[in-house]
Amino acid sequence: MLPKQTPLNRVVSSGPLITDMIYQLGADSHLVGVTSYCTIPEGKENKPVIGTVIQINVEEIVRLRPDAVFASTLTRVKQMQALRNQGLRVIQFDNPPDFDTLCDMLLELGTLLGKTGGYGYC
Repeated sequence: MLPKQTPLNRVVSSGPLITDMIYQLGADSHLVGVTSYCTIPEGKENKPVIGTVIQINVEEIVRLRPDAVFASTLTRVKQMQALRNQGLRVIQFDNPPDFDTLCDMLLELGTLLGKTGGYGYC
């Protein structure tokens, strides 16, 4: 049996789908940065903007001191490497091609953020 992973407390999202899922999980308190394309639900606190899906601001992300950066497949490889070079953990998520993969992604995000079970649709 693998040891239980400590949930991430501070994360940056570089993709709108990732951000939406974090809100669906009720884990938005863990979210410390989003892109200009991410939609923040009405009534929720705005988050610092770290750039666009394709062009992120590495310095701004480092300044936010996240435990991890959740990157989309559109995030530039060179910028992800720059984050890794700064000692940040970068976790890249592919765009899900089908519902099963979408559910797997939601479950993985839930596990990483300590929000597991009770989704009802996955």
